[in-house]
Formats: sequence, C-alpha cells, structure tokens
Amino acid sequence: MDSRRRTVAALAAAATAASLALVTTAPAHAETRTTRLISTTTATGQNAYFEGGGGSSVWFSDPGGLWRNVNGAVSSVTTADVDVEQVSSDGTRAVVRTDKPLIAGDGDASFDLYLLDAGTVPASVTLISTAGSAGDVSLGAASPDLSRIVYQGTSAYVVANGSATILGGAGSDFQLASRDATAVVYTYNGSQRRDIGGQTTDVGTTPAVAISDDGLTGYVSNGGIIRRFTAPASAASATFTTISGNGSYNGSTPDGQSVFVATPDKLVSADTDTGTDVYRFDVGSAVPVLMTGAAVTTDVATEAITPSRSLVFTDGSGPARRLLRSDATGVARDLGTGVPGQPVFAAVTTTGAVVLTGYDTNELSTGTYLVDAAGALTQLSTGGYFAGSSPDGSKVWYFTAPSPYRVYESAVPVSPPSPPADTTTPTASAKAKKRQENDGRIEVQVTCTGTEACRVTGAGTLSVTVPATRGKRKFALTAPLTLLSPGQKAVVAFKVRKKAKKAAALALRRGGRAQAVLRIAVADTSGNTRALPVKVRLR
Repeated sequence: MDSRRRTVAALAAAATAASLALVTTAPAHAETRTTRLISTTTATGQNAYFEGGGGSSVWFSDPGGLWRNVNGAVSSVTTADVDVEQVSSDGTRAVVRTDKPLIAGDGDASFDLYLLDAGTVPASVTLISTAGSAGDVSLGAASPDLSRIVYQGTSAYVVANGSATILGGAGSDFQLASRDATAVVYTYNGSQRRDIGGQTTDVGTTPAVAISDDGLTGYVSNGGIIRRFTAPASAASATFTTISGNGSYNGSTPDGQSVFVATPDKLVSADTDTGTDVYRFDVGSAVPVLMTGAAVTTDVATEAITPSRSLVFTDGSGPARRLLRSDATGVARDLGTGVPGQPVFAAVTTTGAVVLTGYDTNELSTGTYLVDAAGALTQLSTGGYFAGSSPDGSKVWYFTAPSPYRVYESAVPVSPPSPPADTTTPTASAKAKKRQENDGRIEVQVTCTGTEACRVTGAGTLSVTVPATRGKRKFALTAPLTLLSPGQKAVVAFKVRKKAKKAAALALRRGGRAQAVLRIAVADTSGNTRALPVKVRLR
C-alpha cells in the first residue's frame, strides 16, 4: 500500500460510523459548481482511491486495478498492482512504480518505473528504468507532460526521447529538480552539481533545498545558514550570497527571486512577538518583509507560498490553531472564517486560491472548501476529505468515508487570472540635516514620490568615538512605522535612548564624534521595497 492509501486509511479510521450530514453554517460565498462520482465502476463494498488527474481525465484504483475516467467514461488501464507516481498534465499518461513485470523484458523482482499511455486501447506500457535497475528504482522528478523523467537507481538518470543518461557517473544521487525537470541537482564523488542540458556546474557541498524554474538560481541550507546561489548554465561554479545565519528554509518562489525564512531573530521593528516568525527576502532588496507579524501568537508553520509571494501558514496548535494567508506586504487574513470546525490546509492553486478541509472536535470532516485570492469562500463538499486538485483549482477531487471510499470531483469556477505581479521598486526620497543636536532624536524627512502608498520604517546605528581612547561604541536606532499617501511627506524620528545620548554627549565634550548611519526602508502595497541610506552627525 502506498503513502496515499495509508493517508486515506488513517483519515477514514477516524470517521467510524459518523454520517456525512450537510453543514448547517452557510459559506460566506457560494458559487455554482458541479459534483460527479468518479469511481463509478468500483464494486459494492470495495474501496476506491484517487491516483491523479489531468485535462478531462481522472485516474483511480480499486481491487480491480487501475482505471481512468474521461468525462464519465471509465476504462481499465491495468489490472496489475501498481503505485501511481505522477499523471501527465493532459491526463493521458502516468508514471507508475511496481515490482510486477508489466512487460516480458523486465526479468527482476525489484521495483521499476513504467510509463502507461492510456491514449491507446489497450494502454501501451514502456519500461522507463532500463539502466541502473539492479535494485529498487524510485522517481526523482518529471516534467508535467512526462516527456522528461529523472529517476534514482544504482545511480541518478535522466530519461528523454526514450533514452536514459547517467548524471555524473556511477553512484550519483539525485537531490532535486526544477518543475519541468530540465535543471537537476545531484551529488557525485563528494560534490554537488547542477545539470542543465548536459552542462554541469559545481554548486558546493551544502545540501540544496530549491532551484528556480530556469535553473539559474537556487538555495542551499545547513545548520541554520541559508545561501542563494546563482550561475549561468555554462558556468563552472556558482556564486553564493548568504541570506540568513540563523534560520530555516521555508520555501521560495518558482523564479528564485524570493525566499522565505523562519527565524527567532527580530529583523524589523514591527516584529514584537516572542515566537519564531517567517520573513521574505527578495533579490535586490536589503530589507526583509515580515510575513507573520501582528496576527501571530506563537511559533508558526509555513504551509505554502502563492504565486503572488503571499504566505499560507498555521499559527498555534491544538483547538486554537489558525490557518492564515498573508499578502505580499505581510498583512494576514484568517482563512477559517465561515468554515465549521478547524481548517486544515490542503493545497494552493496557481490563481492564489487555498483549498482546505474543516475538521470537527472528533477529527471528522465538516467539508472541503476553497478560499479564492480575494477571500471569498466556496464549499466544495459536505463531509469529504481532500484528495487532489488541478493546478488552477478548477477541479478538486475528494473521497468520502467511512468505508467503502468513493472518489468525487467538484468542478470549481476558474478565477480570472491574477494580474501580473507588481515588482516595481517604490519611489521615495529621504533627506536630513547633516548635523543635528544631541537632543534624543534624529529627524529624517521622507517623501512618498510615487503613485502608491508607502510603508516607512527605519533602523540604524549610532557610532560614538573618543579619539583619546580610540574607543568606539555602537547603539541601535529604530524609527516607528509611518504610513504615507502618494505625494505625502513626513518626518521620521529615530529615538536616541538615554544611554546613547549620554555617551554621545561625553564623546563630543572630549573632541570625539557621534555619527548615525540610518537606513530608511520604504515598501509599497505589493511588498516591493527600497532602502534609502542617510548619515547624520550629532553636535
């Protein structure tokens, strides 16, 4: 039994004899949808399991084998006991793993990978793992159309155009790949390498945790240190930039331009809670964005990242646990509003919608729901358990329990495409008197010069130097959050605490210096940021 079937069995065990009653609390927003039974051919008393979907096809299995439902017409794909690893985006093909010989040429009893093409009748069967299959073989990655497949046998291999090519050499190990499997990271002879079209690049020895769709950017992480690597396809080695020295990798965007890091460190003045928070670090910005701010009551757990650089996360534990989604600026919204019971994350779609399942106090489903990017709630099922969804969320599959399980499809109206992400850096200016009195505050005038509102924060350091002793002391400076409308200007005041003010006064009396190096951080409503440096000397 594969992991998907074990998950189904565990959930259904909690259901016992409970009925699937209609939820009495109406969702905040209801849309027209259609629901249909997928596992129509499963015999009475037998369980059906969702295996994958694509296009107009849904694949499911039961004791009779593997089946494919195309617009209501069900046909048998194979009667062999197989585990479905991935279904193609058009729903016509699937990669399966089995220790049963599906063709005469497979003479061993170990697990192999096969490609089943249900576009023909009967379905055609092709052995994928033709090389390095002395032992069990497992799928590493595959392109959505299954034209390119990476698998791990005695070594790591890439299969394209019907032929297998070894990565590195004998004994290589697959690490990860881009979503279309064109860029692959693997280890060989003690080093970690990236392969793009046969060109290899050394990406160090720290374990890779992500790679962008184009393969030119990635992230490595170990021991709390997270670094970004970049390299053209033809480069011999990658260039590294440290992102965090005390955090854990929580995900990145497909383009590799943003990475999410959980850390107990307080990196911005708005981070005032005592728990671990998640920050977003964007390429080209020196100021991280706090993604889990005022809404957080304790340590958080990242669930998913949306295409618009938003974060879906849980806050708290037990009955008090919440499911939230923060926008690109870090403002969070509770996704459980209108959902009976406790919401549990299931999936995020390419439109930014979140699919979730509600659970009552007995761990039984109150239904499957979809919250779109605007926060509108749609109920998809009454008592079903989430099984899978299409990338855009137009179709969501769920199963009913208790046994016998049945697979259903809910057709969800597709939300209009999200507008292109705003990645333009906000425009603003900052100026200050180069010499200011040591009166407990340092003033900087900030003007929001663009067409979007500005969120302004500030941080900096006051360096106090006494020439006679050649000593230097540093004191942290912060400025409160200031909100500016387009065209508005305001004075941002950095507070100089008594200890720093006293040290500065003493140094100035002795002929020393007190200089503040300030950084004004300006963010727009889309989360884009700009850092404005300012230097001020006290007198």
